[in-house]
Amino acid sequence: LSISSLTICLTLIRVSLFRRIMGFMGNGSTYVNVHSIEFPLGEIRGQIEQVDIDTVEEEDEEEE
Repeated sequence: LSISSLTICLTLIRVSLFRRIMGFMGNGSTYVNVHSIEFPLGEIRGQIEQVDIDTVEEEDEEEE
């Protein structure tokens, strides 16, 4: 296996992993917990779900 072949294989693995992660995020099966020194058990946490960007922009405009 040459260096260029190895690089291509690793790139394909990264792309595949990225696509799988995006799929999990899109179907609502991804949970995030962001830790900090001040809040070691989790400062920000929640489920990631897909939203319609147009709906979010409309809600933001209504709040202004």
